[in-house]
Amino acid sequence: MKNVLYGVACLALGFVFSCEDKDDVVLAKTDAIYGEWELHSWSVGIGFDADGDGAYNENLIAELACDNHEVLLIENTGVLSFNNVYNPEYSITKDDEENYSINASCDDEGHVGLATSFEFNNGVIVYSDARELVLDNGVLIAVFEDAVAVYASDEDDDDHVLETRHLTKIYTKRRSEE
Repeated sequence: MKNVLYGVACLALGFVFSCEDKDDVVLAKTDAIYGEWELHSWSVGIGFDADGDGAYNENLIAELACDNHEVLLIENTGVLSFNNVYNPEYSITKDDEENYSINASCDDEGHVGLATSFEFNNGVIVYSDARELVLDNGVLIAVFEDAVAVYASDEDDDDHVLETRHLTKIYTKRRSEE
């Protein structure tokens, strides 16, 4: 009988000390989204060697000579803003042999910005006409489906869209200086 009571007591104590308040967990996850997030990757899912260094990279920030100062600011007031948006002008083409190429130039005219309200539920930030940012392993991921047109490389048919690609943007949280 002593062993049964001891087992029940241990089980009860284990339950009390191992359970977390679900509200505290949700609040901690919500607090994790607030702050400044830097654009780390801008990809259409195709590797390019736009800088001519012999290395192909899907992250066009690494390949294009355009300055990237894009910052996503998420405030606990419910406001989300994109500042200094990375916005190169580019055209992607594909030839008959399935080879892709990119022609790009940097946007020197200024940067588009956006400020809007948002909601955060289950690791997903929903903003501006149901666009989403997904919090996954400490990064925010935005996927813009079919946002990039790939054109035929044939000069006689250069306005023909062969396919569309998703644009994926990945943000990492800016570390505060201590």
